[in-house]
Amino acid sequence: MPFRRLPSLHALRAFEACARLMSFKNAADELAVTPGAVSQQIKALEADMGVTLFNRLPRSVTLTEEGHLLYPRVADSFRHLREAVDLVRPPKRKRFRISTIASIIVIWLMPRMQRFSDLHPDLETSISANVPIDPLNDDGPDVEIRYGLPPPDTIYARKLFDEFLMPLASPQLLKNLDIRKPQDITRARLLSEGSLTLLQGRSEWEMWFAKAGLPMLETAHFLRFDGWAGDFVVHAAVEGNGIALGRAFLTHRALSEGRLVCPFGPTVDTGTAYYVACPKGRENEPHIRSFMDWTEAEAAILSTLKALKDAVR
Repeated sequence: MPFRRLPSLHALRAFEACARLMSFKNAADELAVTPGAVSQQIKALEADMGVTLFNRLPRSVTLTEEGHLLYPRVADSFRHLREAVDLVRPPKRKRFRISTIASIIVIWLMPRMQRFSDLHPDLETSISANVPIDPLNDDGPDVEIRYGLPPPDTIYARKLFDEFLMPLASPQLLKNLDIRKPQDITRARLLSEGSLTLLQGRSEWEMWFAKAGLPMLETAHFLRFDGWAGDFVVHAAVEGNGIALGRAFLTHRALSEGRLVCPFGPTVDTGTAYYVACPKGRENEPHIRSFMDWTEAEAAILSTLKALKDAVR
């Protein structure tokens, strides 16, 4: 049996919207066209079918008997079409936005991120590196990993790790310069992160020398990295450019792989910590809660650093 020609699909779509909404104007708004365009589509459909589908009243429209017969079957057909397309169309991925500082992205987040992505293939994840980090509001990221003082009560946050600093160097540098105890540190260049903020208002090395009971060295002994440069300091230490007073959170991987070692103490408490945070009220959204649970589990691995801190205190 030959397949009979159907009216224009666009005209049928306009009819379905007009019949459902009982308004040419509202149908036009939904279809993102002008009311005149909808009216022309309906006229063309009526001419093609040879029947009148709507009664045009001064302020409204109603379906004719033929319109009443046609509407439920057209509506069902479009519903079946949508269901058929949804069966084969890949599901739309939900956008998930993470914000933090570059050093956390490079050294801590990215080596672990694939594990989270494998757990959530439905997420379209984007990561932004911003200083200061993006505000947590309706237009900002879904979550952020922040470093510093405790976040304000206006956002929801979980603490991941209390930060402390410790001397770190490549094994080869320590061997070449025969550095064995704190007093030997003057033989090496000292690497300094200029952005590191401490509660006492002094630089990280000023605090370390005071705690070690040693006189502070002249500035000529230092190689300073300005800006949020925790990742630069770590890489410089790994490459043997000097001894860093490194953040424990950012150096765990290099320590566990033996690319850096902590030859001696003392360690320095910064009074700061790392937090995973989100806008208050969104903490129970499934993907946000899952990301927070995941970051807490990943940060728990850093408990080995606390044992190292106690050993070299």
